[in-house]
Amino acid sequence: MMRRGSTTTRFLAAIALVAAAATGFACKRGKSAGGACGDVGGAACQACRDKTTAQFCAASYVTPQASGNIKVNGQKGCCGFEDAALRASCDNVLRCIRGQGCGAGNSPVGCLCGQVGMGACAAASDWSGPCAAVYKAALAGGPEGPLIRLFGDPRGPVGVANNTFTCDVDSACPCGDKAAPRK
Repeated sequence: MMRRGSTTTRFLAAIALVAAAATGFACKRGKSAGGACGDVGGAACQACRDKTTAQFCAASYVTPQASGNIKVNGQKGCCGFEDAALRASCDNVLRCIRGQGCGAGNSPVGCLCGQVGMGACAAASDWSGPCAAVYKAALAGGPEGPLIRLFGDPRGPVGVANNTFTCDVDSACPCGDKAAPRK
């Protein structure tokens, strides 16, 4: 018997694996050139994420990957983006997923797609989920491509935020930020 959302999880895993393979896995751990970055889930959340062995917590999923003009610093989660605007976009997606409670299990798909099934959502050019506007805004400055193709891509804020949410759920990390997205 399949768990609810397992098809979605496999879809996200496939997208993330393809994106990770295309962008490479290597990264260096370090601090952002812009100084310290606070994880929106809190320090305990970041520490948990750094130590866990859950599948979606591997660096290839939750550590931003350099691409084009996107600079990264090797940290897991949104703090891995050097650019403050990309970090903020990533943080906003993560805050919306958590704040709206729209993730089903470890999948954030409902946050973009609402009640629409994954097939229809992938074919759509507009979405009705409670975080759709935040997702669209997070495309600015990230890699080029349709939103749904970037959904698990670690090169941009959308993919890193989604994969980070999945990591936090899968590893039961204490990541309870319910703050609204930044304006």
